[in-house]
Parts: sequence; structure tokens; C-alpha cells
Amino acid sequence: MLTTEPNITLEDLVRLEGLSVRSINICKAENLLTINDIIGYYKRYKEYGGFTNVKNCGKKSNKELSELCNKYINDNHLTSQNELVKAIDLGTKKKTFYDLTDRQLTYLNQLFIQKLDKLADRRAINILKNIFSRCNNSFLEYYSFFSKRSFLYTKIKGVGKSTVTHIESFTNELLTIANNLLNENENEKINLHVYFLKMKVQKEFSKVDWEKTFFSTFFEQHQYNFLQKRFPLFDFLNFIIEEKMILSDRGLLILKSRYGYYSNVALVSLEDLGEKMGITRERVRQLAKPEKLLTTFWGKIRKIITIFGVDRMEIDIDLSNNLIILDKDDCKCSFTKFFIYKVLAICLDDKFELILNYESHTYKHKYLINKKVLNVFNFRKLIYDTKKLCESKIEKDCELNLRGYIYPYFKEKKAATKYDILYMCEQLLYEEFGILTTIRGTIIIERNIVKKIHEYIMDILTEFDHPMHVKDIYTQLLEKYPEKAKSVEAVRGAIQNNSAQFIYTEGSTYGLKIWEEQGRYLGGSIKDLVEKYLTQFDKPKHIYEVSKFVIKHRNTNENSVYRNLQIDPHERFILFTGGFVGITSKNYLPKDILFKKMYGSIAGNIKRRYFFNSRSILPYKEIVNDISLKKNYKPIQIIAIIERNIEKGEFFLGSDGYLHIVKQK
Repeated sequence: MLTTEPNITLEDLVRLEGLSVRSINICKAENLLTINDIIGYYKRYKEYGGFTNVKNCGKKSNKELSELCNKYINDNHLTSQNELVKAIDLGTKKKTFYDLTDRQLTYLNQLFIQKLDKLADRRAINILKNIFSRCNNSFLEYYSFFSKRSFLYTKIKGVGKSTVTHIESFTNELLTIANNLLNENENEKINLHVYFLKMKVQKEFSKVDWEKTFFSTFFEQHQYNFLQKRFPLFDFLNFIIEEKMILSDRGLLILKSRYGYYSNVALVSLEDLGEKMGITRERVRQLAKPEKLLTTFWGKIRKIITIFGVDRMEIDIDLSNNLIILDKDDCKCSFTKFFIYKVLAICLDDKFELILNYESHTYKHKYLINKKVLNVFNFRKLIYDTKKLCESKIEKDCELNLRGYIYPYFKEKKAATKYDILYMCEQLLYEEFGILTTIRGTIIIERNIVKKIHEYIMDILTEFDHPMHVKDIYTQLLEKYPEKAKSVEAVRGAIQNNSAQFIYTEGSTYGLKIWEEQGRYLGGSIKDLVEKYLTQFDKPKHIYEVSKFVIKHRNTNENSVYRNLQIDPHERFILFTGGFVGITSKNYLPKDILFKKMYGSIAGNIKRRYFFNSRSILPYKEIVNDISLKKNYKPIQIIAIIERNIEKGEFFLGSDGYLHIVKQK
């Protein structure tokens, strides 16, 4: 008989005795973590209230813990079945049957039923069937039921020693198998995997006979490799394809002859293939349609890989990179790179995605890219756009900063360093287009188009880095590219016809559109600038504010801006009383367009009323507020007058916030 001194943990007590959560928390608070700890505490304080001395322990919890201690103190006898269970659990220390995987438990459930039918004792069979049924056909529930200290088979009416012996022998055998699985016994693991493979293959491929197909040969030869995660994937796929598990003879011939999946099989025309098969060219075309043939083929390949498990396959590919590009050493089997890419895309579907997954040969390669990286960078568009660029006509070698070139394809700008996308782009551009990255971090695309005149103009503006008059542009064009310089008007026309690349600044002066995007210059006429400024606001603005904005971008003054707005044939602006300006595209509220015209010399009035000994008696801001309230003017009207006088040199604003009159020499 097995003997053991079990020291059961709190977790075991929850499972075996149904110990309540409150009682568990009480024990943890007092650091009573095993049954021995709990019993020891109970013996010490039994006469002094027992567990009621522990914080939060009431009568109900005290009763539950006391009954538990009395049960384990008084019940020292273990049946042989209980000893076996405990010995197994304690022998594994950290592992119990509750650590078995779902696959292992399913196997044990099926094994229970299979072995039960082979028992010689009919009474034992009926009893075990009844118990297993009540346990929901679950090995774990049966194990829990069997482990109860209070259970004895001899208590069942009509059960004798012979029946008990059969039941105990049956149960011990199952427990031994479960323990072998728990401790990774190789023979049991092989039986487990073979059992599940048989079930799944027969379910998905009803016509396949496990014993009569490759499973009795190829799989048997490699089953230990399978368990060691070294199952030869591509040899395996080649075997099942050749065994006609995937396609019929005719389908396999079409696949090999039309889709380039085999490195040692040349592609055959529809006519030649039809002649070989004894059917018409049109019939071959119909049979070879991807949506028919390939959908069936790849669907079954996916099922097979899923059944056998990707984690068991031997894939001699470095999966640590975010970008997988196959080379010659990765293609040592009879399949082509394209086939290998598609299989890897199925195997690595949870992490990688195959881009450029087309049956046609539009691109040189296919690429497996980490899905996390694809979420932050658009590699497909990068390759598509680069292909279009390389196929377009470029007049001379084009050198581009790689970081700048790939910037538009980022979906998340912060991901560049996280996934080393720059290096991945270098690899892709070289593999697909032969574009090398220089030590300066640039890429060079060779010329193949005649350069247009507006591109030469852009080069000149880029060189000088500021807006230029059209005549100056023509002069530079004549000097640098005489064959392109026809006339000043030709230059002007080229600029105006490519408004997406250029901006108009002033007086036949032009700059690059990119400068406007960078915030360096603002394109358009004075009216355009005023309209851009006023569009930002829901109320009209004073001409002083408007002109200050315009003067930042144009060499002009307030009077010129106002006169320009007065000549308004397209009626884009509204000139209000008091020097305020609005735009007709806005619907202003009535209260926002009530302005008062200013009369008399406001500047002279300010000098007379608000100055003493050349210094204002009130701070600048208070003067503005005082006059606005008294005269019902807008504050900006007063500010405009004072600022104009400051610009003329009649006033200056001191550091103390007061205005001072400039003494004339």
C-alpha cells in the first residue's frame, strides 16, 4: 500500500472540500497556507475560541474551519485509491491533473469509454458508466469524485470484492496514463497525437483511410520528429500532393503545368496541355481557372496544415525578422519560392501577411511582413508607387532622401524606429527594383524621361531658395539651360500651367508651393491674402489688423491694402464704417457689424486730455478702454490710431506701460 503524509494547500481544500472564499481569506490573513498550519492553529487556540480570534472570522467561518480540522484530525486512514491519487499529485509537486491541456483531457475522456468496454466484469462496467455519466463524461470530474475520502465502492449495494478489484484496477490504469501525460511520457504523447490526427483527418477528408494511405508510412517514419517539432513540412506537402489527397490526376497535372509551383517543371501552354490530356484548349482554360482549381487546392492545404499543427512543423526560415525574403538556400525542396511563400503565409497567418500575393508575375518577389508593421506602414503602396515611378520616364538620375521618400507611407509616424522600417524599405527597394541606398541615406532612380520646363524652373527656385521675378527666372534658365529658355512669357505660362507646384507672391514674382506648405511664404494676390486672413474669423476685422497680416508677406502699406480692397470687381469684400472689412462669403450677425465712424483728430484729443508733461496720465490700455467707453468706439479703432502715431515717431510706449510724446529736435 502506498503511504504518504499529505500537506494539502488552500487551493486543494477549495477543490476537495469546497472551502468558502471567506474562510480562505481568513486563513491567508493569519498565514495558514496548508491543512497542517490550520490544524496546528486549531489545536493551540481551540479552548480560547478557535478561529474567532482571527480578524473578520465569524461564527459561520469558525464552524466551517473547525469541522474541517476535526475531519482531518480524526480521518487518518487512506484507501489505496486515495493514496494513489495523492501520491501522483504530491509527486508532481506543482502539477496536478487540473494542469492537463484540453487535448489531453479529451483524449482521456475518449480513452475512458474505450477501455471501459474491454472490462470483464459487467457489474463494474455498469457502475463506472453510471458514475462517469453523472460526472458529465469528464475525466476531471470523475477524478474529483474518486478522490473523496468518504467514498467507498463497497458501500454500493451488490458490489463484491471482485467488482471492486476491477474498478480499482481500471481507475489506477487511467490515473497512471494521466500521470504519464502530465509528466510528458513520450509513448502516451505519441498515442495522444496519433489519436487526434486520426480523428481530424477522417473528419475533414472522409475518403482518406488512415491505415492505407501515407499515414502508415510517412507519418510513422516522422512521428518522433513531429513530437520534437521537426516534422518536415515541405516534404510532407509534396508527399500528400503526389498521393492525390489534394487534387485528382488531371487537377495535379494542370497545377504543375500552369502555375509555376514546381521548380523542376516547365510551364506548358494551354494548347500543348490540352493535346497531352486529350481535351480542347478551352476546356483546359476552364479547368485551370484560379477560382476553381486554386481555391480547392489551397483550401485543402490549409486544412492539412491546421490538422497537423504549425507548431510541429520544421520551417528552416529565420522568423525573428519583421520582413521575410527567401533566398536560394531557403528553397532546397522541389517547390518554387512563390509556393513556399504561400505555404508560409498559411503557417504564419497569426503573425505575418503575404503581400503582392498574385498568381501573375507582375512583381519579381513576394514578401512576408509582420502584421504589426503593416498596421503602421503601407508597404503595398510603397512598392506600387515605386514601380510606377520606375516605369515612368525620367530625364536624369533622381536622387531622393530615403527617409523623406517613405515618410508619406507611414500610418503612424512614431513607428519608424520601433520596427526599423527604414532598413526594411532598403531591402524591399533593392530586392524588387535593384535600387541601392547610398551612404548619404538617399536612393537613386535612373533617368528615362525628357525633363519639362517647369521642372527646370523648380530647380532654379530651389537653388536660390526664395521667390524670384519671372524675368530673373528666365535669365537663370537662359544661363543654365539655354535650350529650354524660349521667352519670358513661355516661363510665365509654364508656371501658371503648373499651379500645383508654384505660388504667386507679388508683381510677377513666383515661389514654390512647398514653401507655402512649410509656412515660409504665402501665395496669392493681396486680395487673396486678405480673404485667407478674414476667413479665419466670424467677425469683420479692422483694416489696421488686416494690413498688419498682409505686410508680413508683401512689401506694401495700410493705404495700399485699403485702396486695393476698394477696387473689388468680383465683390469679395464688404467695407464697413469705421475702417472695418469683411468678406461676402460670411454671414455676420447684426450685432457684429455695428461700427461707429470716428470724427475729429483723435490723436490730438488724446494729447490734450490724457498727457501731462509729455507723459500719459493713464496707462496705454486704460486710455484705449476709457475712450472706447466714452465715445462708443471699438478698442481696435483707438489702438490703430495710437499705433500709427507710434510708427510715425510721435509717441513711444515706455516699459512702464505709459505713452510718452517724442520731443522734436
